[in-house]
Amino acid sequence: MGQTLACYADWTSPNGRGIRRLGFTPTNEIILNKIIRFMEDLPVKHSQGATLTFDMPVQWDTSLNASDYLGCRDYEQTSNGVTSTATTGEGDPLLLMEGHKMTVLNLDQISTVLKIASARKYEEARHILEANPDLFAKILGVWHIFVRDVTAIERLQMEILKEPESDAKSEKQTIFKLIHDIQRLDTLMIKQITQAIANEVRLQPVDVDRHVTVLRSMTGEQKDCALKSINYTSDRVFSNGCRAPPTRQVHGEICYLRIQPHDGDVLSITVATSGVFINKGWSTADNKKLNYDRVSEIYKDLVSLLKVKSRHFAEKSQHKFVLKLWN
Repeated sequence: MGQTLACYADWTSPNGRGIRRLGFTPTNEIILNKIIRFMEDLPVKHSQGATLTFDMPVQWDTSLNASDYLGCRDYEQTSNGVTSTATTGEGDPLLLMEGHKMTVLNLDQISTVLKIASARKYEEARHILEANPDLFAKILGVWHIFVRDVTAIERLQMEILKEPESDAKSEKQTIFKLIHDIQRLDTLMIKQITQAIANEVRLQPVDVDRHVTVLRSMTGEQKDCALKSINYTSDRVFSNGCRAPPTRQVHGEICYLRIQPHDGDVLSITVATSGVFINKGWSTADNKKLNYDRVSEIYKDLVSLLKVKSRHFAEKSQHKFVLKLWN
């Protein structure tokens, strides 16, 4: 899981506070789904690993409220939040919520948080990972380096098997089993992500030109038009058909569009081989510098994005002649 988060997760550029967010991408959806399932199943499949105390506390700003814990066994309401009745050997609560600041000390508590979050568990998992991109370093401490080194962990396990029975040996065996569980999860996620990438239908410049031509035939000031206007931000076309500068083509970007719907503000859009998304737009100072950062989900094509962002477009694009044009 550590390898997947480091190498495959799609992170946004740091904001003003230096915080990166998980983008709304198919890859991140796979990661979130698998991690949530892992966290929810762990207390049943590996109860010892689930109750292993973290090397460092995992903290994040939760979407939960103290009232969400009302009626939950093993938790008590405090003056400004919730605390678990279960504690570490040193007496620290395994879960402490103060306002919306959540602190947990084992995976069993994270599993419970996700179950209480219910329909909000994807949002909650996103908060956890964004606040703790080094999540498994906090969970495993010095042992986390073995998540990527299968040979070393197998060698150490063989050595530990020779040790006399003790609490320390039992704890090491629990840690090693948890590491193996994380390695299997990593392998599963990477396999699913690579399969999804291989199955993607990639946009090409010629496809984009065709789509823009069709959409332009549907523009105008009249209310029966699907859009007011759609324009490329650059007239320069490179030999490969792209309008994005070469420094952005290496990121798979094809071109940029300004689209004015009838029922909203101008949309500044990036079209890339992987899909279409809204970017941060042009500088208000001189209107000459584009902020390429993505601020929306990635859609498979322009029509899919516009149907979500403009109700007027969605209604007009239901007409059979539009669908015929598009197909």
